[in-house]
Amino acid sequence: MDIVTIKKVIEAALRACTPDNSTIFRYSISHSTISQPSITIFYNAEKVSGKSFPKDDPAISIALGCVLFNIKACCKSLSLTATVDIAPSESNPNQLALISLSTAMSEQPTTAPIDAIDKRHTDRGAYHKNLSTNDKEDIKRIVFGCAPHHTVLFKGSDKNKIIKLIQKASEIRFQVKEIHALLTHSLRFDNSQPDGLHIDTLALPPGGQYFLKYISNWKNLSFINKIGAYKLLALQETALLNNSPCLLLLKGGETKDDFIKSGEDLCNVWTMLNNAGYSVHPYYVIPDILHRLNNGTLPNKHVDQAKSLIHDGGNLVKEDGNLIYMILRIGKTKKVPVRSTRPTLDSLVSVEHSSPV
Repeated sequence: MDIVTIKKVIEAALRACTPDNSTIFRYSISHSTISQPSITIFYNAEKVSGKSFPKDDPAISIALGCVLFNIKACCKSLSLTATVDIAPSESNPNQLALISLSTAMSEQPTTAPIDAIDKRHTDRGAYHKNLSTNDKEDIKRIVFGCAPHHTVLFKGSDKNKIIKLIQKASEIRFQVKEIHALLTHSLRFDNSQPDGLHIDTLALPPGGQYFLKYISNWKNLSFINKIGAYKLLALQETALLNNSPCLLLLKGGETKDDFIKSGEDLCNVWTMLNNAGYSVHPYYVIPDILHRLNNGTLPNKHVDQAKSLIHDGGNLVKEDGNLIYMILRIGKTKKVPVRSTRPTLDSLVSVEHSSPV
């Protein structure tokens, strides 16, 4: 198996969704044998430690699942078999997964899915307010085929309820310094770095970038929070939701393996929706607040507010042991979005040659 083929697989991995478009993973290619190389996925601690979610956070496991979905899809198209081992290395705590590649002789190559994978993107802009009946049926068909535990909301009291819960969770988020720091580290106001959230991708209103830069300083945000800025920011957060025709609530189990599987389902449904012509915008604020509540890292003064998300949300948030792990805003875009960029493959991949390639 040549290095070009292996790099195609990693190229697909690099197109997977990550928190705030951050570079949370790096990759290593090892040739233990010519026919059965392996790809190791590491948490990119040198790049993101203290600047993104920690290695053991559910957000990282979900993102790892997204990467694994793309890897498996690409391997299938190349007539390769990918065997995944999630067990970390005892000698390297940042190792998240080991993927062993082999040639699947019984399968015939299919059209490479890289074009389909590449169409997956985030559209943070405004969507048309209405969907046709055919569009609604199409969305339900796609979701049903990709995600086992889900709720599709087009209108009604449940849709209004989840929007209110997102608003409440956002109020908490804009008051917590540690969560604010994640936004600060991911924002990009120029083109000096290829990853992160570039302001051009955020569909900000006129002057929005200047206000965003102002509140990216915690001292500024905490100051205006004294007069209730966090409430206005949370209200603005839900403006697009109120005018969007569809929300998708994705739920899954709460173990590490569950989160990885949920990430695969997320990437699958997101990719399918984008390829069918629908725009997608993820909202992670409710799951993030609930995970912080669960692991004890949420400031005490916000604990009761966070608990009310579960109480008020009922089956929309947790049902039959499955907890909400992502909300997707879905619709038809009004304007072609600016796509996020990613670092080059060579900047994130190392190659270990133990035998000739």
